[in-house]
Amino acid sequence: MCRNFDAHTFIHKMMLAWVKDLSALGGLPAYSFAIVALLALGKISLAAYLLAAFIIGLLIAFAIRFLFPRERPDSKLSKGNILERLDSSSFPSVHSFRATTLGCLFYASSPSYATLAAAIILIAAVSYARVSIKRHHKSDVIGGIVLGFLVTVGLLRFSLWM
Repeated sequence: MCRNFDAHTFIHKMMLAWVKDLSALGGLPAYSFAIVALLALGKISLAAYLLAAFIIGLLIAFAIRFLFPRERPDSKLSKGNILERLDSSSFPSVHSFRATTLGCLFYASSPSYATLAAAIILIAAVSYARVSIKRHHKSDVIGGIVLGFLVTVGLLRFSLWM
C-alpha cells in the first residue's frame, strides 16, 4: 500500500468530478444534443419547443442579470465587456433553467410517472451540482427552476405545437 495515498481526499476528488459531470447535464452541449437528437428522431415540435424555450429563457435570464448583477459564490463579477458581465452574474441559474425546460417538456410530451421521476431527478441533480461546485447560490438555482417552469408552461399554454 502506498504511504501517500489518502482515501478521503481521493473520494472527495472523485465525488467532485461526478458532481461536475452532473452539472453538465444542464449545459449548452447537452441541451443542444437534445434538440439535434429530437430533430433526428422526427420530433420537430418538441425540438422547436426546446429551442424556443432556450431563446426566451436566455433573453429573460440575461435581462435579469443585466439589471440585477449578482456575484457567484466562487468569483467576483467581471468588469469586462457586457457578455463577460452577464456570464459572471449568477442569478438566475441558466443550467437549472435548461434542466427544468428539458424535464418539463419531456414530461409534457410523454406524461407518466417514469418521465415525471426522470424530470425531477434531472432538475434536482443539476441544481444540486451547481450549488455544490459553488457556481450558484441556492436562490440562483431556485430562480432558474422557476424561470424554466414558467417559460415551459407559457409555451405550452399559448401554442398549438404539441
